[in-house]
Amino acid sequence: MARCLIAGCGYVGEALGVRLAAEGHTVFGLRRRAVRRLPGVELLEADLGVPASLADLPDALDFIFYLASPGGAEDALYRSAYVDGQRHLYEALSHRQVTLDLGANDPIVRAIAAYGDACKAEGSSVRA
Repeated sequence: MARCLIAGCGYVGEALGVRLAAEGHTVFGLRRRAVRRLPGVELLEADLGVPASLADLPDALDFIFYLASPGGAEDALYRSAYVDGQRHLYEALSHRQVTLDLGANDPIVRAIAAYGDACKAEGSSVRA
């Protein structure tokens, strides 16, 4: 079975985490505030916008689901979630014992929602 990290374990991430855990996978759910328990999911309290909060991520991950949300429609929040947050996560994982095969089967799954002009992050090809 796989070891999975859900970065942004909110509405969609919770459902994914519970389902993966029910299938026998080891699931870590990263969110800003671990406000409730999820069956089979180890919740990690951290903020993708604050690199120091990512110091205790688990090792030996097989899959990462990046399901972070900006928490609002302002440009700065989108940049924090979809540009800075991904960079902070990759940097934090680069110091851990994590081996992801970035070949044909990309083990990193990402999600993004577009709200008007708020989705114009640097280098983004996504437009509303």
